[in-house]
Amino acid sequence: MLNDGIALKAREAFKKGSALAEQGNHEQAIIELQNAEVLFRQIDVKGHPFTAPLANGVSGLANTLVLIGLSHQKLGNYQKAVQYFESSFINSKFEKAHHFSKFAETINENLLACYDKMLSLRLLNRTEDILESAPEINTAFQFPFSLHQDALILARLYELSPERYRSYQNFYRRAKEKDSEIRKREKKSDEASMRTLSFLIWSILIIIWAVYGTVVIDALVSQK
Repeated sequence: MLNDGIALKAREAFKKGSALAEQGNHEQAIIELQNAEVLFRQIDVKGHPFTAPLANGVSGLANTLVLIGLSHQKLGNYQKAVQYFESSFINSKFEKAHHFSKFAETINENLLACYDKMLSLRLLNRTEDILESAPEINTAFQFPFSLHQDALILARLYELSPERYRSYQNFYRRAKEKDSEIRKREKKSDEASMRTLSFLIWSILIIIWAVYGTVVIDALVSQK
């Protein structure tokens, strides 16, 4: 079957990428693993590949995304590493929970390390300003990813290690409350817009029916 052929190629690309990463050749590993990612995504489009996981019991796509993230982490590309690590959770609800829970622990450890590096490299002298500022929210994304990129780093650090980053708690709660308030306002606005649109449509239909009725009655009267 076509899917079997794609799965075989995906596994081969993943195996090559894994071997390159183990050898420390992370640039080439990323290229090979990105090929595996494309192939695993093709399988995803045709149906969930979770019935045929890799040796650790986790889907090929999640394994591939994490391995690309690890290679970026080794190369010091912490933001790219974070993007891949975070993306590996995208289909987590379809994964087998008892396998994915251990897998997720490792991802979170690497996420914490990467966000911590990003904090020290980018925000060390601006952390207090961000913590005291009003959070910017983009509701096109789920919280905390609805936050501005710099604020997101602080929010994720708190989520990943609340004891260590307890000083970020107030900012995190404020940001979450603001996110929730904005979403509620947007929902009410959407509902009001829908009610207005519905009223206009029904008004137009009533007018059309009234005009049509008048025309019909006039036609009937004129025939008498």
